[in-house]
Amino acid sequence: MITLKGSTYGGTITPPSSKSDAHRALICAALASSASHLFNVSMSDDIQATLVSMQALGANISLNDNEIITSPIVKKEEKAILEVNESGSTLRFLIPISLVLCQESHFILKGNLINRPIDSFIETFKDQNVSITKVEDGYIVKGSLHSGEFTINGNVSSQFISGLLFALPLLDGDSKIIIKNEISSLNYILMTIDSLSKFGIQIDFDSDNQIIYVKGNQEYKGCEYTIENDYSQAAFFLALGAINDSLSIKGMNLFSYQADKNILPILSDMGVALAVSDSEIVVRKSIIEGTTISLDENPDLGPILIGLSAFATSDTTFTNIKRLRIKESDRIEAMRYNLDLLGIKTECPDEDTLIVHKGEVTQPSKILSSFHDHRIFMTLCIITSILDEVTIDDEKCISKSYPKFLDDLASIRR
Repeated sequence: MITLKGSTYGGTITPPSSKSDAHRALICAALASSASHLFNVSMSDDIQATLVSMQALGANISLNDNEIITSPIVKKEEKAILEVNESGSTLRFLIPISLVLCQESHFILKGNLINRPIDSFIETFKDQNVSITKVEDGYIVKGSLHSGEFTINGNVSSQFISGLLFALPLLDGDSKIIIKNEISSLNYILMTIDSLSKFGIQIDFDSDNQIIYVKGNQEYKGCEYTIENDYSQAAFFLALGAINDSLSIKGMNLFSYQADKNILPILSDMGVALAVSDSEIVVRKSIIEGTTISLDENPDLGPILIGLSAFATSDTTFTNIKRLRIKESDRIEAMRYNLDLLGIKTECPDEDTLIVHKGEVTQPSKILSSFHDHRIFMTLCIITSILDEVTIDDEKCISKSYPKFLDDLASIRR
């Protein structure tokens, strides 16, 4: 539990490196046939989960401050225990990889991850000699992955497709991924393909027909790679500048495949004043305008955008919100609970829509709840920065993605 006093924030901030980019680069580097050196690695619980899980599968990885060095796998393990903690990316990325590197893997999960579905893999692997069994603390995955044709839903999570993309190049024969239905989070698939290309893996994506062609017997090649800074974490500071005072966010790749780069056009649609040049984004205090925002492509932006909409001059409608209900918390109900304490009314006319009504953010009479969710906690810190004082529970939950968030926030306090 932490008590924060309201303040003016300004100056310059550099967000941590991207979890999405780091997961992908770390996996590629660990699978490479030669050494790799990764720079600008911001360690968090989720990245630690991928690191130790790849080590459990036989990878040679060493960590030195914000750098990771990998060397080729020498010996494959017959059985492995993978402690993925609460990292959905780690779980979904590594299930297919484990079926290439190991005969039996025990994925140990924590928190709400056990309730997040992996039905897409169960359905996709039904014609393969693979079993995925749910146990009390996670999943037991047995069998071997074979090349061939894989059909998978595109409207569930791109992480299932990315997991296949990591594993299929290692198989003896060529493979094809057929994506049914409209693709959610297309940019994350493009990001995976881009990461694979940096480590020597060729992927052919027929986006018109939603078919991905993967040649077998490919070899990951080691390289030196600098992890991009994170747009999903930059979003918190962009929102802070919009309601508090001008901020400069440094070190952002304006040509990134990160899906959460969409924060820039979304904020523009909300009336936020942004100036973008080179690798710097300057945000100025703005009059926030109500609008309609789809969260289908960017569920991780949901909490901070919902929080920012509390300052809008008219109602804001969020669509395609269902995926936010099965994250580390039910992020829709978590935000509704806290906004109600802050004097902002909301409603859900159906399960996939949230309306945040125009109102005025006021001093809460109770402790605000993070619901043990890092993105809820960070959102509450941002949107209450204009109040006298608030208390928020469970500040330790930020270790999942951004352990230094409170330090970075304090560094721009005026």
